Amino acid sequence: MGKGKQRVRVKQVGPKNPAAANPLAGLAVPPEDLIQPPRRGDPSATIPWPITVSAMDTSTFITIYPTYIDSTKTLKQGRRLPAAQSVPSPCILDLSDACRSLSLRHVVQPWKGFSRDVESRWYNPGRVKVDLSSANAATKLEMLKEIALTIPLMASRKKRVEEKKLH
Repeated sequence: MGKGKQRVRVKQVGPKNPAAANPLAGLAVPPEDLIQPPRRGDPSATIPWPITVSAMDTSTFITIYPTYIDSTKTLKQGRRLPAAQSVPSPCILDLSDACRSLSLRHVVQPWKGFSRDVESRWYNPGRVKVDLSSANAATKLEMLKEIALTIPLMASRKKRVEEKKLH
């Protein structure tokens, strides 16, 4: 009879001194010194305006994402207005301030993201829900145009754009 294939078992032996196992262990940063990312807020959090109203039924409100009026985005990414009528890189604070200046009832939802534009979900999150019945506009598109016309005139927007240019 012939010999069958025999396997050899090799026992692995590690170093006897566990501290010598990793020569770079001394360079490790302790967990308390690591930079912690900001905590993500509650996705269902809402901030109503006017503040005097404690709760609003937002089921009839229309939703406006900053991407809708962002001139740096394409139509495929979700821009709803022509680029000439849009605003470069608006944020939800700009949208909220514009709604305030137009005296529109609205709710800010800072942790929501626009699903079609992945980049805006990370770098420009949030949305504003606006009560169309409190507006002079008859349609959502007309309201977007009003808001886009208001944003460049706001002092807070001008200040933010100037600070961004300096950095």
